[in-house]
Amino acid sequence: MPEAPAPGPLLQSGYHACHQTGYEVASLTDLLPTIAEATGANVPSDLDLDVYSLTWRLLGTPESRDLTYFYHSLNILQAVRKSAWKLVLPRQRNDPELLWLAQYTEEVPEHQLYNLDNDLSETRNMASQFPDVVAQLLREAELAKKHL
Repeated sequence: MPEAPAPGPLLQSGYHACHQTGYEVASLTDLLPTIAEATGANVPSDLDLDVYSLTWRLLGTPESRDLTYFYHSLNILQAVRKSAWKLVLPRQRNDPELLWLAQYTEEVPEHQLYNLDNDLSETRNMASQFPDVVAQLLREAELAKKHL
């Protein structure tokens, strides 16, 4: 996997863990709690944000996060990832709910399961070999759809 360098503004003494490679999933939105924690600011606790501070990564402090990640295109759930597994959900090409993005969306006729630790390019669909993982990630997807 490619190395994930620390964001430029946080490359100051005491905040950069040198020579470390990270495989954690992070989003641009994770910068808000990261910068807040690094500067001592508070993020209001009443905000319902799905974001996480990355200062533990910048400081080189190990932290185990067993989180589920949801890939959306507009308001359509496209895929679910948990640890090494990524489940791509079936979708049609030119889905009207995707508006202008539909022209860039490939059709996926059936569930596709990938082990990203061994297949980062998503070339080997393992859904038929691991139906229990597909079922687990589908349960996660149904829970996520209830929150949309």
